[in-house]
Amino acid sequence: MAPPAAELKAMTDAFDGIDRLAEGAPRTEGAPNFRRLPGFPLFGTGQTSVEGFEKCLEPVLKKYGDEKHIFWVNLRQEPVVYVNGKPFTARDPAKINFHLEIKNPEECTALENDFAEEVRKRGEDFKFYKDQFGEHPEERASNEELSEKLAGVTTLNEIYAAIKDKVPKLEPIRIPMNQEQAPEEANFDQIVAMLKDTTASCPVIFNCQAGISRTTTAIVCGALVKELQLTRELDRMRGIVPDDILDALKKKKLGLPGIDIEVQEDRNAMQMGEFEVIKELLAAYPAAKIAKAQVDKLIDLAAPPPRGTGVENIRECIIESKMSFDVSSDDWQAYLKAKIMNNIERYFYLIVFAMYIREVGPKGFPQTFKQYMDENSGLRT
Repeated sequence: MAPPAAELKAMTDAFDGIDRLAEGAPRTEGAPNFRRLPGFPLFGTGQTSVEGFEKCLEPVLKKYGDEKHIFWVNLRQEPVVYVNGKPFTARDPAKINFHLEIKNPEECTALENDFAEEVRKRGEDFKFYKDQFGEHPEERASNEELSEKLAGVTTLNEIYAAIKDKVPKLEPIRIPMNQEQAPEEANFDQIVAMLKDTTASCPVIFNCQAGISRTTTAIVCGALVKELQLTRELDRMRGIVPDDILDALKKKKLGLPGIDIEVQEDRNAMQMGEFEVIKELLAAYPAAKIAKAQVDKLIDLAAPPPRGTGVENIRECIIESKMSFDVSSDDWQAYLKAKIMNNIERYFYLIVFAMYIREVGPKGFPQTFKQYMDENSGLRT
């Protein structure tokens, strides 16, 4: 339960080191880590400035302007308000280093509205804390309260409404994901519900605070749905386009390394996600092998260069944390152990979600992901 708005403190969204894009990669002012998943109409960014929203939309409209919808998906559980054109989160002063966790998007929006009003009531001297990067949450905030003159306060809904006046096809959606844990089954269903009746070229922009972990996870989920849609659209061309051309196109667009395409893998088993629970999944469910290959391909595409254009490899980060764990003190090991387990669970769920997409998607999604998990409850243990 979040404290009332009157008790909350403001903290900057931006922090030193938020930019994780590779050297030389194109950057978008006011939109940290804005990038596109190569070959897909899927984009990711950190929380933008007020001006940053439209800067992100420019390349999307240029390439996908004929599409019926443009989805902007906010993945944040935590309330966000804009003060002087910059995003701030509302924090519990008793847990200033941690985000609030509000699963219900309507409740989160209501608290944003209340906190925006509270900031206005506090007068011209706007007080806030500055976020900072830290591996451990205890390192993620400075204890010094800063201040600046209040020039204006805006809510996300007000920003979205102003943009929709210029871009009516923009569809803002909130799918609250926890920053530290695997997505909930409902999150996967929300992504499917958003995309299942759209075309393979319908664009989506995902954002979280920095555009790193949650955003990359959602991009991979979106790409799994997009590959299903592309398969369906290519299959409709059979009989119109010669089979050999169509098969070559499907292999180029949808081929899986190690399944359809021969690869010389230079990474070790741990880097490739061969954790004990994953090996058990592969042994118990034959469909998991192809699902894992598909997830691995998309994770690599969403990762930093040379394999992708993103900012984090959400599979290899597990072994990176394990290496840190081996040389850390006891208190750090407790945190890192939880982080490693959460990230393995996320990877596991992505593979199972791919199994669901491949099995249920071609039938038109008559079953939700949660129902699929209920039917295969052994996957939850």
